[in-house]
Amino acid sequence: MFRFFFIILLLFFNSCATTSGGKEVKQDTEEKRKLPVIYYGKSASGDYYIYLRTRDFFDYHEKGELYAGTYTIEGNNLSLAFQNNIHPDELTNKGIVDKTKGEIIIIAKNTSANRRMMITTPE
Repeated sequence: MFRFFFIILLLFFNSCATTSGGKEVKQDTEEKRKLPVIYYGKSASGDYYIYLRTRDFFDYHEKGELYAGTYTIEGNNLSLAFQNNIHPDELTNKGIVDKTKGEIIIIAKNTSANRRMMITTPE
């Protein structure tokens, strides 16, 4: 009985000590998320959106989660470096900024899951 109680107690303390990746990213990037926006892309459904900001910083929002990091744009190619490598599992760190079509696309491992966002005015 003591062994069972001890295991439950350890699990409880371990869960209390664990921090969410999203919370950590939110705390670490609070000031950077105030930087001016260069591009803002939002999906047609509004389920996900991205801010590409000055100083090569981005914040990406999906399903209530915040993902952030740095980016580079070379031509139309977008490269994302997610902070602490925390990002939705199905996404890669590659994308496209197509100013002609007015869209930002984050490439997924399965291209049918690519995140397409229209470049628009930030909300």
